Amino acid sequence: MFDLTKGVPSLETCKRLKELGFPQEGTGYYWSEWKPDKSYILAITFDGRNYHRVDGWTSGPPDIKIKAPVIDEIILYLPDKIEYKDEYGNKYIAHLLIERLDNNWRGGYAVFGWDDWGFIKTLEDEELINLFTNIYIWAKQNNYISNEKEE
Repeated sequence: MFDLTKGVPSLETCKRLKELGFPQEGTGYYWSEWKPDKSYILAITFDGRNYHRVDGWTSGPPDIKIKAPVIDEIILYLPDKIEYKDEYGNKYIAHLLIERLDNNWRGGYAVFGWDDWGFIKTLEDEELINLFTNIYIWAKQNNYISNEKEE
């Protein structure tokens, strides 16, 4: 059986996304806490009123919820290219690039040259969701993302 927690970022990463202004409304997965439990559990909602928890229970809205986006939700906010300025003031267009390595995923923003390309930021992770989320966090911290969906 597929472990749903592998399809979303960890609770700590989702807290970081929330701090950075990642949208927290709508349907989808949430790390949720119902008091008095004082522990978070992954739940999905389709209507904002009923939360279907991974432990099999269905509950009303939680006391605390933190959006746990899937890859498709993260991609909506990632620009496919960014304008990058190097330390000399030269401007380049860097493109989002993801590639599969032996046991990891590698990605980031890369500048393509005449006969080669190079990453301006490279990240690696075993889980694709973590890679996309960490690229989002880097791009947001470096002011490449405004939290408006890419068209």
